[in-house]
Amino acid sequence: ESLNRKRRGADMKESFNVRNNNNDFTGTPDRCQDAATNLWNNVRDSSRRYAICCALALGLPPDYFSKTIKNMDLCTLRMLHYPPVVDLDSANARDEQEAEINAIRIGEHTDFGLFTFVFVRDPEKSSSHGLQVKAIEGGDLTIGCAAYVANEGTDGWSNVVLDEATLSKARHDETAVAIVNTGALLARWTNDVWRATAHRVICGPEALTSPRFSIACFIDPDKDTLCQVHENFVPPGEKPKYSPVTSLEYLQMKLREAQGTGTT
Repeated sequence: ESLNRKRRGADMKESFNVRNNNNDFTGTPDRCQDAATNLWNNVRDSSRRYAICCALALGLPPDYFSKTIKNMDLCTLRMLHYPPVVDLDSANARDEQEAEINAIRIGEHTDFGLFTFVFVRDPEKSSSHGLQVKAIEGGDLTIGCAAYVANEGTDGWSNVVLDEATLSKARHDETAVAIVNTGALLARWTNDVWRATAHRVICGPEALTSPRFSIACFIDPDKDTLCQVHENFVPPGEKPKYSPVTSLEYLQMKLREAQGTGTT
């Protein structure tokens, strides 16, 4: 899989997916199933509460989005491992120099669905850094509990670094803190009033020989949900930018794009 088809080769990651049913935990470590199920249940509850917050912020009925994630039949909990860019046992100056040039673990992309919760293991360690975001043209990055540190000369990309107050919470419970990305379907649903978060994962020079671990929770509406631009987001005299589409149809379209087998 390559989330940015302009880049050569596949993204540098491997993953284990958990969904609402039919999960196969054969060969996983002890307690993996219990831990994954517990996290899934917590993410389910948090996603519905967050969906209510989104609706209220947009001036919509409180259950406008939350009612579409009852079955969670398109949602995915993905455990991610990003292997070292350079093999520690065979690392040399030339390897590291070439790796620094090409050290993008996942290329620029936006997530497909409503929104994504991201949990990062050991957020204080340099090996866990690497998530970068980019503001849309003419827009700004909003600083919340995370601090965005601009990188000059990298086409507007900014590192996502947790501030001290947030890190303090994470020291006690790594799942107590989540980074939230807005997805492309939510942008489509709101006629681009809210825009999807463009992001990528890089590997800095100090982390070339270290793995990175994170968990991404992709929240998509139930498969039969018709996602249609609300009239509140269409200026008088104009038409919506996007035609109605079911959640399943949209997800399948985006997956074909990511796999290079289809276009919009």
